[in-house]
Parts: sequence; C-alpha cells; structure tokens
Amino acid sequence: MATNITINKGYKLFPGANQYERYMKCFHKVVNANSEAFKVHGIGPGDLGSNSTWKGACSHASAGSVSPPIVSICLQAMWSMGSVKKRYLHYDKAGDQYLVQTVDRLNCNHHLFAVSPPYFDYWLLDEDGRNTMERQIHELVSNCLFCGDEVDPRVFCIFLSYFASVCYHSTFLKERLRRTNRLHASPFFTHIPADILPLAVVKYPWNKTEDTPNFTGIPPHVSLLAEMQGMQEDLKMMKEDLNISFCEEMDGRGNGSEGYFNTKSLVDRMKIMERLIVAKLDGRNGKPKSLAWVSTSDDALLGFDTSNAIDITETWDTRISVASGTNVYNFLW
Repeated sequence: MATNITINKGYKLFPGANQYERYMKCFHKVVNANSEAFKVHGIGPGDLGSNSTWKGACSHASAGSVSPPIVSICLQAMWSMGSVKKRYLHYDKAGDQYLVQTVDRLNCNHHLFAVSPPYFDYWLLDEDGRNTMERQIHELVSNCLFCGDEVDPRVFCIFLSYFASVCYHSTFLKERLRRTNRLHASPFFTHIPADILPLAVVKYPWNKTEDTPNFTGIPPHVSLLAEMQGMQEDLKMMKEDLNISFCEEMDGRGNGSEGYFNTKSLVDRMKIMERLIVAKLDGRNGKPKSLAWVSTSDDALLGFDTSNAIDITETWDTRISVASGTNVYNFLW
C-alpha cells in the first residue's frame, strides 16, 4: 500500500490479475485449518465460498434492528437498483461509514457503537510539544512512502490514519501476528517510536477532545445512547468529587481521624469512672480513710483483674487517688 499508486498499472490498490482466486485460496486455507470448529456448526469443506461472505455481510447489515440505508448496501455490494435509482440515489459518507461499522460486527444497539477511528490526540501536550510530535509523525509517514514529499495530500491523510490504527493496535498485532507476517518487515510497524504509541487513541462522544475527529455514520438511536452514557459518566464524576469534598471537610474538622477516636474513648472511660466514684462517695457517712466498693463496669480498667485492681484512698485534703497498675489518677474533690 505504501507504493506510489502511479507506478501501479490501472491504479489498483491491490494489484493482481485474478483477485477472486487469490481470495478463495486464503479463505479455504482458513476453513481447512479450523475444520472442527466449522463442523460443530454443520459446515463442511466446500459449503462456503466468496458469495457466502458477500451475501452474508449484506444480510447481516440489512437484518439488524436499525439497518444502514439500503442504497449504501446495494451500491457497496454492486447490486443494480435500476437506471433511475442509480442516477439519483447516491450513498453519502455517513451512510457508508454506518454500513462499514455494522459489517465490522459492532453492536448497533450499544453506546460503544459511537466510537471514533484511531487518531493521534495531542490534547495533553503544550503548544511546543504538539508541534514537535506532529512534525515527527508526519516525517515518519512521509519517509515510509515512495516520494512521500510529493504524494497527494488525500493519499497522505489515508496513510496517516492507517499509521494511527497500526499504533493503536500495535500490542494486539505483536501478540497475534506470526513472525513470518510481512508487517514485521514494514517500517510502519517496526520503527514506531515509543513516545508516539500513547498518542494513538479512540474516543467517544462523552470523552472527546478538541483533536477528536467529527463523529459521522452514527444513527440517531446510538446518539441518544451516547448522550445517556455521557450523563452516567458525569454522575459518576460528581459522586467522586462529592466524596473527596466530604472527606477533606471532615478531616479538616478532625472528625473520623485516629486521634479523634482515641480522645473520645478516653473521655468516655473517664466519665464512667467519675460516675462510679461519685456513686460510692454519695453513700458514705463521715470521712473514713478508705472505701471498699464493688465494680459493676465491663471496662478492663475498672474490673476485678488483679493486674488492673483499683484501690481508692481518700485523704483528708479532699483528694482521691485511683491506682491501676503503674498508673495513678488523681481527682480533686
């Protein structure tokens, strides 16, 4: 494809004397290599041919819930519509692209049908970075074309899109292609700089950028599905932003932190201890030097374990000392 089309006789993109025979050889090779898989579906050798693919693709495109325009299907399948229809009914780019996406087995009832083609997105780069990467990519594509500096601009755009698709699917191609595949010998595939690969992306209507090409070939019902998906994405982002805002506000006030819970636990235990001490002191007569009482608390600090035994000693200067192990708590009364 990177050969100058003016060198090809007849200006054919795929040169050759008998394309039908070439296609059938490749097709039967695939069928014979997967004979067991086809046998499960009741398909034997010789049951399928070129017309099976041709007519099957048209049937798949026209039998969907919302099919592409029949004019696009007939013209792409080279089916005659009559002299009047052929003269006045023409397919437009939108109908042609809708047909191609349907034949590619994209689900026309799903919001992901509204996907852009692979392209180079420079939205995250500054102006200098954008200019540098654009110049680097254009020079790389021009060097891979025969007389790349003099090639027709329309042909250059086609190969630029092709190069973006190769970059976007590079990981898949490296994993699936055989080592003897001709693509491994093409500089389009073997000499891709690492900093260019992340720029090749696909986008959807809800996450498009300024560099995203216009979405065409999308039927009205898919546009509505894309709008609904965009609303869901906005709600998801709103929920995340609210969670972050609430967490920052609560952290700023000290609520929910470890120190907050430790302080609250100590305050609660001191209040329980104060209530127990006050209850015992309220029942006394006179001022005895020692008090003996029974704890009813489940707190380990106030239990009857010998390691945490509590002794209360009252001095004559209205000070109460509570001892627990090696810790002593003093209360003024």
